[in-house]
Parts: sequence; C-alpha cells; structure tokens
Amino acid sequence: MGRGGGSGLESSTAASQRNLYGASLLSSQFCFVDGVGRRSGMPQGESGSKSSTSELRLGLPRPGWFCSAFVEKLGGLETIAPHVDFDRVWLGGHSAGGTVALHNSNPAWISGLSGVFAYGAHTMMSTSLGHGEVTVAQVPSGVPILLLAGAEDGVIAASRDRYRFDKDDGHDPVARTFSDGVTRNEGDSFLVVVRDANHFTICDPIDETSGRSFLESDLRADDAATRGLLADLVVAFIDGRLTDAVQADGVATWEKR
Repeated sequence: MGRGGGSGLESSTAASQRNLYGASLLSSQFCFVDGVGRRSGMPQGESGSKSSTSELRLGLPRPGWFCSAFVEKLGGLETIAPHVDFDRVWLGGHSAGGTVALHNSNPAWISGLSGVFAYGAHTMMSTSLGHGEVTVAQVPSGVPILLLAGAEDGVIAASRDRYRFDKDDGHDPVARTFSDGVTRNEGDSFLVVVRDANHFTICDPIDETSGRSFLESDLRADDAATRGLLADLVVAFIDGRLTDAVQADGVATWEKR
C-alpha cells in the first residue's frame, strides 16, 4: 500500500496521540491502526479513499496482551486487508504501553513485525518484586527498535529508586534498557532523547487521572512543536530515514547500534 507498503500499530495511546500519529503516518502513505483497535486510516489513493479515520469494532481486548491475534483479526477485515502490506507491521506505545511493545519485539510472535518504538518506556525490574538492583529485562530485539525519551521526564526520574537504591542522577532506566536490555546490534536501533520534553509531552490533552502527572514540574500541554517532532521521528524510523531526522534542533542526544 502506498509508499513503502507499510502498516502501523500503536498500543496504549490517548485519543489525541492517535490522531497526531495517525495523521503523520497517513501523510507518509502508511496505514494506521490504534492500539485499542477501534480507529484506523488509509492514505490517499487506496481504492480512491481519502486520508481519514474510521471506526473499527474488532471485538478484542487491548492488543498489548494479544498482539498477534490483533494483527490476524485485522487481516480478516475485507475493508483493510487488500490495501495493507501485513509483512510490514510496526508496534509502539507510550510509558507502560511502550514497555508492552518492547516485550513483544519478536517477529515470531507477531506476523510481519518490522519494528518497535516506545516513548518514556523501559524494562527495568522493581526491587520490591524481589529483583536485584539494576535488573533489566531482556528485550527480544528481533526487529529494529526506537527508544524515545524526554530529557526532562519527571515520571521516569521519580521512579528510579524502584530499580536502584542510591540516588545517582546518572541512573536512567530508559538509557539502561537501551544499553543492557536491547541486544540487537545491526545499526538499525536507536535511543533518541528529545530536548525540553517530559513524560507527558507526547499527550494532548494530558490525562491527569493517570496518577503520575503531578510528578512533572511543568506539563507543557501546549508544546505542539515538540509533539510534532516526536511524530516526525516515529515516521522517519518507520520510513528508514531516522539518521537524518535526528539532526533536528529538538533532539538533545541520540545513539545508534
């Protein structure tokens, strides 16, 4: 379908995030389906359709638990299946949803899986559950991985003591996941830290019922430029041109492996 013949899946994202990333993916000629499985879009030119979103009722729980079944269900929908290349599927999410995506980065589990992206997510294991300090769960890493982080993520910073007892400011669970949890070393996986972004910069509006927004000193609900950069980075990753995109002024640091 369209340029690159891609399809995109996101897990655990707010409605406005789905609209933002859905619009960005559609404009780049990718199909977009949200993680709740109720909203999708087709790019211009697919059977004469216009870039838009439409409701889907898949009858499935949130696909973070049943990602493979979710993709199979989509493949059985006659309104979508003929126009989507199910050999190119991306899975992504924010915070806990991003952790779910990372843990599902094995193409043997999800047919056609081509890559995984996550914002404000990691796979460190809490010492309160009996794990030793600085324990990082291994990410399957069977496909390229993009780990996005906010340079001023107050939620991640506030939870660091769950994984390490000292207050070392250099202890970053997201960076630790990239260095110790992601085992892929094929030059196509990235850690990108976005300047002036925090845990909820990706959200508009911010859902303060999550019980975590109070950990941010400034929620920055009006930071459309940074949210747009995050969308551009995700699209560039899917499109195979992230090395160029990370040169943007809003990117603080980045690593590739």
